[in-house]
Amino acid sequence: MATDVQIAARKLASLNPATGKVLRELDCASESEVEAAVARARVAQAGWNDLGLRRRIAVLRKFQRNLHESKSEIAEAITREAGKPLVESLVTEVLVVLDAARFLIDNAWRLLRDEPVPHGNLATKLKSGWLVREPHGVIGIISPWNYPFSIPATETLAALVAGNAVVLKPSELTPLVAL
Repeated sequence: MATDVQIAARKLASLNPATGKVLRELDCASESEVEAAVARARVAQAGWNDLGLRRRIAVLRKFQRNLHESKSEIAEAITREAGKPLVESLVTEVLVVLDAARFLIDNAWRLLRDEPVPHGNLATKLKSGWLVREPHGVIGIISPWNYPFSIPATETLAALVAGNAVVLKPSELTPLVAL
């Protein structure tokens, strides 16, 4: 059985699938490092949720602006590591995330608002009930290699706007895209 020290010493090489060239070597996280990341996320989540929806949306807008400004570099990074043609990286990855950010910015209030719940039973007709949406806490996201940016980014944005914290585990085939 491997110890944390042995696991932490393992390296993961990210390769360009077109050339076979090593793009970068990364250390694998040990079990204790993953547990520490989740613990930090748990601590951060309460403060993140306390910001309120208006400020979380403002952060999302800033992310959207930064992504728009960096879209070409990010598409190139996806192409390098995932092997997709550049236009596919841009259209099916980066533009999808920009659109998801726009959707969440435009619809977060509607999607997350409290809603009255009608009672169908005559005995409870005078009672009122509400559907109240609250964050779950820490959301773990495991990213696939074939859509290494759009899938984890859209899931992360949705979780964050709802007040959750996120711990992302990128695919071992495309770890640099997560960076």
